[in-house]
Amino acid sequence: MESIVLEASVKDMIVADCKDFISSEEWYAERGIPYRRGYLLYGVPGSGKTSLIHALAGELGLDIYALSLSAKGYVSHLLFSAAHLITA
Repeated sequence: MESIVLEASVKDMIVADCKDFISSEEWYAERGIPYRRGYLLYGVPGSGKTSLIHALAGELGLDIYALSLSAKGYVSHLLFSAAHLITA
């Protein structure tokens, strides 16, 4: 995360939120809440959105999976199959 140009307090907040979420799977399950977290990153191309995600995944020891939803030939069952493979 040291290579990411972002206010230290913002980086710390994002990392802390992710760590808190990762450790709370049981809390979500007990309440029947889907265990999902999303972040909306915005900015011009080249502003570091993808770099932030890669650095965050590295910091937390997580894998990154990317699907192009604009590619021709995708249909819902293929997306479902891909999602199932990721969560299996």
